Amino acid sequence: MTPVTSHEPHPLSQALDFMRGDHLPPFGMGDAEWHIRALYGEQV
Repeated sequence: MTPVTSHEPHPLSQALDFMRGDHLPPFGMGDAEWHIRALYGEQV
């Protein structure tokens, strides 16, 4: 696990931003979990 620096958003924060993205089609939380796991692996 790499340390989180002040200029680097936390992966979970990025994931939440990803889920809020207006450019994405709507999807259920099950799909959201799949997207997050695809982006960040099993660490979340």
